[in-house]
Amino acid sequence: MNITPKYVWTQNNEAIEVTIYNIYGINKANIKHFIQITPIFFNLNFSPYLFQIDFENEIDPFHIKLIIINKKEIKFIFPKKIKK
Repeated sequence: MNITPKYVWTQNNEAIEVTIYNIYGINKANIKHFIQITPIFFNLNFSPYLFQIDFENEIDPFHIKLIIINKKEIKFIFPKKIKK
């Protein structure tokens, strides 16, 4: 059974920030194996956790920032796609 981890999110005109709590074992070396991203969807599947976001507006999937705060907290910064 999948568990949705605890998280908080904020947004401003430039980006959406999501901090995920109490998720153990992820590091910069292995995170790329657990995420899938498109301009309108984000998926983190790290057993037993499943975390998914459907974005209302497109983000820039090539400039996402990952910050590992400590052994159990990670933050993603999703820059919003600039409309031309």
